[in-house]
Amino acid sequence: MPRRTPLPAPRPGALACLLRGAVLALALAACAPSVPPPTTDANPRPVVDDASSLRRVPVLTTLSSVLDTGRQSFEAGRYAVAGARFEAVLAHEPHEPVATIYLGLCHWFAGHPEKTTALWTAYPDDDPPGFAAALRAEAASLAMLADRLRARGLVRSALQGGQEPLAPGLAVLARPRLESPALPGVGRALQWLLHEAVAGPVSGLDAPRPAPYGLLRAVTREAGLDHPRGDDAETALLLAQLIGAQYAVSCTLAPVPGAPGLVRTRVTAQSAEDPGQRLLRLGAAAEEAARAAADARKALADLDQDLALTAFGLRYYEAEERMNTLLAERKALETQILALNRARALRAATETVERLERQKRTFAAAQQELRDLEQATVGLAAHVFAHNPESLAKRDAELRDSRSGLEAKATELAQRADIARAEVLRRWPPEGLSVDFTLPEAELTRWPALARRAVGSLLGGRPLPGALAPAFGPDAGPDALSALDRALAAREAGDQASAREQFALARPLAPRPPELPAPDFDLAAQADMAPEAIAALYVRRLTRALDAARSGGRTP
Repeated sequence: MPRRTPLPAPRPGALACLLRGAVLALALAACAPSVPPPTTDANPRPVVDDASSLRRVPVLTTLSSVLDTGRQSFEAGRYAVAGARFEAVLAHEPHEPVATIYLGLCHWFAGHPEKTTALWTAYPDDDPPGFAAALRAEAASLAMLADRLRARGLVRSALQGGQEPLAPGLAVLARPRLESPALPGVGRALQWLLHEAVAGPVSGLDAPRPAPYGLLRAVTREAGLDHPRGDDAETALLLAQLIGAQYAVSCTLAPVPGAPGLVRTRVTAQSAEDPGQRLLRLGAAAEEAARAAADARKALADLDQDLALTAFGLRYYEAEERMNTLLAERKALETQILALNRARALRAATETVERLERQKRTFAAAQQELRDLEQATVGLAAHVFAHNPESLAKRDAELRDSRSGLEAKATELAQRADIARAEVLRRWPPEGLSVDFTLPEAELTRWPALARRAVGSLLGGRPLPGALAPAFGPDAGPDALSALDRALAAREAGDQASAREQFALARPLAPRPPELPAPDFDLAAQADMAPEAIAALYVRRLTRALDAARSGGRTP
């Protein structure tokens, strides 16, 4: 993928914000780990073992010995090897707690914190009681730590002149900017609800998908761009450049002049990609998709020819089977006529002879069809007679199944090429594209659904994935929105008690709020720890939680 050239320098106000982030990042650089952050895609230590050979436990090997060797590999920093061993243990004991602890940490150090979260949050609540809650809290802690380390690396790279590779379709959904003191301070809540509204799988060329909320908040804080009133269009563009997003989406909420109680939202979408690089990328994508579509169509034509040959072979075998059936019927009629003649049943014999004559005519027609097919198969004998009727029927079914998938793929590739050509012709003005919508201030809980629709209309007119409930219920009013905003702010500040209390008040809007980290989680301190210290810390914390759960809540 071609690297993008930097966009023009931002205006002084936004640049000053970025410089404040530079001072913060440089101050942290002195105490930062000397090895790459453990949340990068690469393993921080080379792995020479063949992990794939360790995915099955030998018959004579005990699970405890595999756990021991896995721990040894983990402590040596060989996370891929250790992870393979713990996966082998969990294949035999799906809820083995020690293997669950270590495998989650192996995922995290391999750069996949989402796998850690998925593994630990799926642990059953009563095996042993209380341990699952500790796993969920530590998964939330590690997710926030991964976002902070990733954000720190992105900001540090930008300050050194680096540029994150473009992630086509990735969109920054910035924190809404509130342009009036009369509006409640609910920017965080609206941003989180908007991210919840558009979460889901995506497919297709440059299909819009939101940047992860946690990473976006971490980059905002790490770069010093967290303005109390929210993010403007320029800040959203800077954030998009920092994380390699293609789109920057900002929202501004302001009262409607002369209409008390009404709020107008302006949604602005900008392209963070260099226009020249964008044309090159989309042009190459269009050509590649067109070539792939042509190859798929050729493969489809070859498959259709193979299908025709197979169908011809099936027809030949069916004609041959029909001939055999007619021969059996003919012999049966001749035998019946002899029996009727011996019994002097002349009338019945005469009728049977007539049936035999009709059958002879049918037989002659079938015989001629088979001869025609035999002549036609002279050049196809190798294809037809290499199979029996059963294998030909099976092959025919397989080819038909393959054909439907191949035809869908060819159509998808052709559409991809068309989309790329259309996107090449689409022009993004420097100030971006905007759309407005208005709603009463008392109905701000409807804002995320309306904003989702507006963002989708701007980013190529394609709907964004995900959906919000059409109504949150009678209790989902401005008070719940304010409580949600306070809860998110407390969670970011590390005040878990306040966050828990406010999330309870915001339950009508957030029935499933983000998981809270452990009460003594210190994000700033852990972000400055070396990977080995982080590993030892979480092994110690979770081992202690497991021992306490096994002893009925008493700390051993």
